[in-house]
Amino acid sequence: MLKPYWTGITFPYFRLLLVNKLTNWSYEMKIKILAFGIAKDILGATNILIELEGPPTVGQLKTHLCREYPAFEKLASFAIALNTEYVEDNQAIQPGDEVVIIPPVSGG
Repeated sequence: MLKPYWTGITFPYFRLLLVNKLTNWSYEMKIKILAFGIAKDILGATNILIELEGPPTVGQLKTHLCREYPAFEKLASFAIALNTEYVEDNQAIQPGDEVVIIPPVSGG
């Protein structure tokens, strides 16, 4: 007769392992970013692919961009659009989202 693999593990310990697995999960998520204007010049390309530990937020993406491309810190501001809509820094980025860097715009 086969014994379950958890034989000998007490229930509280098993529950602790399960809760830890469920609450501290993360993964590497590839994000394709489109850039225009000065953002394109900073990145050196119209499209780049980066990996962030997931699920990432827009704020984490901005922090990563400023760390990897310090010229972003010199901009007065830059916005991020997900799926054609401007979003706040606390917005989570989902797999498959279209991510666009919106550089500052000037004009008269």
